[in-house]
Amino acid sequence: MRKFFIFGTKGFAKEVEFMLFENYGLNVEVVFVAADNDEDVGSKINGRYVISEQEFQKTNEKKECFIAVGNPIVRKKIYDKLKDDENISFPNLVHKSAILDSRPVEIGEGSIICSNTSITTNIRIGKFVHVNLNCTIGHDTIIEDFVTCSPASNISGNVKIGQSAYLGTNCIIIEKKTIAANVTIGAGCVVVKDLLESGTYVGMPAKKIK
Repeated sequence: MRKFFIFGTKGFAKEVEFMLFENYGLNVEVVFVAADNDEDVGSKINGRYVISEQEFQKTNEKKECFIAVGNPIVRKKIYDKLKDDENISFPNLVHKSAILDSRPVEIGEGSIICSNTSITTNIRIGKFVHVNLNCTIGHDTIIEDFVTCSPASNISGNVKIGQSAYLGTNCIIIEKKTIAANVTIGAGCVVVKDLLESGTYVGMPAKKIK
């Protein structure tokens, strides 16, 4: 039986556990991993045990892990703590209902593609990217490492999104736009110009507020 460890215990972690069940059925064992002082340590989520990071580090087995934390900065910090452990690997997880042209689409390690997402052609998705429910990603788009696309994000063709950007639910990015690293785009935001400075953008059209 294949065994997976999910870092995180909140909503997206639960959805990743559900995706594993949907893709693999009952032939999979799942363990949640939380920070040592997290109140969920020692409990169960959907019948799956929650262990501490310290307990996780004590196991000498080969471990396949998903970092199911929506915040890109936190996700990278967790990865930085784990990356030098030769026993740890980070597979991709692509829900069986996702639509993508697997020939010219590149997906980096540890990335998670949720259900009903459409990824067309000639697209590069970096490492540890989250593409949540019902997203669309158009042709020739580049998404760099640790980006989060919240549910129903709509990314047109020839878009470039920098590392650790966060796209809010139902945001729209029109074609041929560049989004800088560490940009946060608010829910429902419409991006019609390049966003070349890190910060938070909201509104229709998108404007920087901080």
